[in-house]
Amino acid sequence: KVEDCYFSVVGYEHSDGTRCLLRYVPDPSGDRVDLNGKRYRKLTHSESLSFGRFREFVRDGIFVIPHARVERIFKPDELLDEICKRDSEVRRIAEFFNMPKMGVTGSRLIGLKGESSDVDFVVYGKRWFDLGREKIRKGIKSKILQECDYEYVYKKRRVTLPFDVFVAHERRKNNRAILDGTMFDLLYVRDHDEKSPIPERKGKK
Repeated sequence: KVEDCYFSVVGYEHSDGTRCLLRYVPDPSGDRVDLNGKRYRKLTHSESLSFGRFREFVRDGIFVIPHARVERIFKPDELLDEICKRDSEVRRIAEFFNMPKMGVTGSRLIGLKGESSDVDFVVYGKRWFDLGREKIRKGIKSKILQECDYEYVYKKRRVTLPFDVFVAHERRKNNRAILDGTMFDLLYVRDHDEKSPIPERKGKK
């Protein structure tokens, strides 16, 4: 959180500032309401880059916010228990996985979920991420879980792949499903002891 705006952190290297994207900004007519009754709206990537505030911190398509400007960091794993107490949908899905090394991120992490918000779980470490994907595969097979609405996700993400190719990849990944009418997905984040040789700088398409 910076002032009264919320950013989503990207990447693992933050030595020169917190690398992030501007996601939620105050708006009296916004469709998101925080726990104190203040209204917000969600920005697309292009909207965030053209938003009036914080533009001096834009670098290579993301924001690099000086550490001194960051007022609060919301950590998915540390806040999971607290969120489960106020959000029954998150609690049911967390109980389904019953794993350590996970947390909830996205709008539910900061108390700004919308009517159609899905649940974005973070899983730390490849071992636990692979176990979570296997739980999803078995859950769909046993009909405890349902396959997600791929058409909805396709339209929401504005995917440029042909629809049938998109669905083939989504099914292969086994990281998205529905439990009791609530759609959720698993997002992999490296654990502390996991390294990658891939540099974190803007590449070429």
